[in-house]
Amino acid sequence: MTKKATAKKKIGESGVGARPVLQFRVHEHLYEALRKSAAKKRLTISEDAAERLSESVGQQERFPGVEKIAMLVASTFWHFGQRANGFEGYDATDWMKDPGCYREAFAAAAEALLAGMPTDSPDERRLALAALSRRALPGDGT
Repeated sequence: MTKKATAKKKIGESGVGARPVLQFRVHEHLYEALRKSAAKKRLTISEDAAERLSESVGQQERFPGVEKIAMLVASTFWHFGQRANGFEGYDATDWMKDPGCYREAFAAAAEALLAGMPTDSPDERRLALAALSRRALPGDGT
């Protein structure tokens, strides 16, 4: 009795051209996140990982030098929102619906942006806040 050779089932779209193989280890929590994400998208884990890597590299190429400030703002927003929520769980979807938590997170993220301004001038900070007010509250008259 001979074994019948079967083609490996492709879950996602096949790529075009040769693709090098990467092998590396990840922490268990990252593996589980990839596994869940891939299943939700109906992709293999490798396809999902390659897609995410491509997005990450693409963002770095499109926004050179901005990724650090973007990560600072995002992590500050998350941390202060969690803190306002009493650090209850890590799911931001709940506290982001709470106006008080969102307000604290927003204020901390804005403060991080102001702290990173290329000048320490109080006048420049006031101008930045005035610009934010004009954009966020158009026609408010304040």
